[in-house]
Amino acid sequence: MNSNASTRIISRRADRDGNGEGKGARDWKLPAACDAALWSTVTARGKPTEMGPRRSAHNAAPCQDAREGTHSPAVTFLSRLAIPGLIRYVVMLNALVFLLVLLKRPVLELIVLDPALILEGQVWRLVTWIFIPTTNSMLWIFFYLMFTWWAGDMLEATWGTARLNLYYLLGMAGCTAAAFFFGMSFGSLILSFSLLLALATLEPDMEILFFFFPLKLKWVALISLVYPWGFLFISGGTATQLSILACLVNYLAFFGPQLFRQAKDRKSTHARRAKFEAAKLDVSAALHRCEACGITEMSNPEADFRVTDDGREYCTSHLPRA
Repeated sequence: MNSNASTRIISRRADRDGNGEGKGARDWKLPAACDAALWSTVTARGKPTEMGPRRSAHNAAPCQDAREGTHSPAVTFLSRLAIPGLIRYVVMLNALVFLLVLLKRPVLELIVLDPALILEGQVWRLVTWIFIPTTNSMLWIFFYLMFTWWAGDMLEATWGTARLNLYYLLGMAGCTAAAFFFGMSFGSLILSFSLLLALATLEPDMEILFFFFPLKLKWVALISLVYPWGFLFISGGTATQLSILACLVNYLAFFGPQLFRQAKDRKSTHARRAKFEAAKLDVSAALHRCEACGITEMSNPEADFRVTDDGREYCTSHLPRA
């Protein structure tokens, strides 16, 4: 069974449910990006499911717009310029450069991100540096490229081609700016880390094999955030810290406002809960209070209290005589 099969299933369901009549219902198809999104969610859990993992309205917006034909002018413009399967091309060129390096070909000095040489006219270096693998280990490069390929496919299925292109290119721009202004950049490794952060934010409870052990994406992202990036951020100087922030500008731009609102809502909820608990304590402390002397059952547990006909409460020592 493939993605085309899933589209045919949807088409038959639309016909059966009365959403269309005759040929029009049978020929109805999802756009390719939405069909890929559906099929990736079906296979992500390892078993067929009608809707796959729960997705928010924000995440489903690209497919919703595609189904209804309500693309905004900005989305339409980006879609025309976007490269389908961009991350796949990046992975394949990383593998090619890795093989050329193993064969002792002098390729790295031609494509490395060097601001001085870029200013001299070697503008291709603004792009080619993302094809440089960050390791010489055959085992590590296999897992690194496999994960990057998978992460790119998942985000493209969730966001659509245009939004993934924008996210990745924004990260490239941040890393390039870090190289120009702070003299350092962390290569394609931090770009792949930004893909992991995006996935962990969108699907925190999705499980993947992390060094052969099943682990939720949120914990994989937390481990990577602590080491190496957290360690570098704490131990490095101001230039290192600003470089890391610049390279993650894509994540901060896409998810920063959302995370800020969530933190603000949590703070507000905590304040309301604390106020509620304090009110409960105040009510319990003043449950019985003598109108004459002011003692309560909290201050004097041994005291007895009575309520008079006029609704006032007194301890037995100050109970008015009839």
